[in-house]
Amino acid sequence: MATYQWSYPYNDTDTHTCLFSASPANATYQWRPPYTDAPTPRQARVQTQDGGVRVYNLGTAPRVFTLTFGTLQEGSIANDAELYGYLGMKYFLETTGWGEDTFGFYDHVGSSEIEVRYVSGIESFRRLGGGRYEGTIVLREEL
Repeated sequence: MATYQWSYPYNDTDTHTCLFSASPANATYQWRPPYTDAPTPRQARVQTQDGGVRVYNLGTAPRVFTLTFGTLQEGSIANDAELYGYLGMKYFLETTGWGEDTFGFYDHVGSSEIEVRYVSGIESFRRLGGGRYEGTIVLREEL
């Protein structure tokens, strides 16, 4: 399985795949992002009448993945099964409705497919010189 791959739909035959390191022989896809993988508790904070604050846990904490792209190339949307780069990632997120639909995420350690939802980040991207982009994408595990 390719590392750092997004697949849509989750847990089914892929109709769209966004590749970040599909083949060591293909430098076009190679990219190793710094990313954060941490649980974020679902909580409600309530202020009481006397000014105190109570925190209630609402359920299991989903994992939140923050992928930081420093020099992502422009990429291509020529083939739905091999989307890559900024254009491929943007097209993939459009396909999933900007978080309306979930998709599969494979990380760098070859974990099984994780069901995630896009949360935010594409608005943070900016174009650098030489057709490169930088920005941050936030994905949340679907529980």
